[in-house]
Amino acid sequence: MNLDEKKLLRYFRGIGAIHQQSILDFAQHLYEKHPNRENISDPVEILRPEEESVVSAIKRLRKSYPMLDSMGLLGKSSELLTQNLIQGKEKKSTIDELEVLFKDEYTRFAKDNTNQDTEH
Repeated sequence: MNLDEKKLLRYFRGIGAIHQQSILDFAQHLYEKHPNRENISDPVEILRPEEESVVSAIKRLRKSYPMLDSMGLLGKSSELLTQNLIQGKEKKSTIDELEVLFKDEYTRFAKDNTNQDTEH
């Protein structure tokens, strides 16, 4: 435990339960709003198989980029899946676009988190 952590613990122990809860609530708020850059992982490299369905590609990419909000990618991923299944768009080009989508989203994610760390 470093010096700042020891001081924080000493202060925390020296105040009442109501104020302790306030500190915990504020710490949780900061943690959720400003993630620690050290905790942001790099994508997991999972090789693309020669034969892969669009659905399997989405699953693979979600495993490759577990740090991304899958709900945020759902709209565009669903649109590309629909283009493949309903409109007959070629599987290979659909998967290529999915890979670009996930890579771009990760780049934005990493940049946003790097910017948060340098701003604060």
